[in-house]
Amino acid sequence: MKLGKFVLVSILLALLLSACAPAAQVPTEKVPTQTTQPGVAETETAEPLTEQALLELFTRNGEEDEVYGCVVVPDSAYGVAGVVQCANRDNDGVSLRFLDSSGGVKGCTGTPDCTPVPGTLAYVGGDAVSYRIQTKEGAEEKITVYFEASEEGVNFRVVSEE
Repeated sequence: MKLGKFVLVSILLALLLSACAPAAQVPTEKVPTQTTQPGVAETETAEPLTEQALLELFTRNGEEDEVYGCVVVPDSAYGVAGVVQCANRDNDGVSLRFLDSSGGVKGCTGTPDCTPVPGTLAYVGGDAVSYRIQTKEGAEEKITVYFEASEEGVNFRVVSEE
């Protein structure tokens, strides 16, 4: 009887010790991870937004205004992905549309009674863009627009530099 218990305990110990043995290494394959930007469909991979992609988002959302230029905003504190400069139909001027990564308009402001100087729209950092306009009188001005958003809404600070 003692011998039977000894054999049974020995078998149990052998089984327990074999369960603690290191497992054989199974080869693993690294799977590349795919991240997406907020607002981008999961089937699309996250890529840096380009000016062409920004314009496509703008027109896809039904905007039909004449576009003068656009810039990508790479470091926005407020979720702005880019800015499109276009015609302002209401008062014959320039309109700026601040867009999020899905092409939705986060805010809009503009400069009335002027025409843009082509190729002057530029991102200057800190959610701000600058551009040059020509007034009806023929004078040229540089305009800088700062975008800020809070729980109360969207604010623009416009600075005219002559």
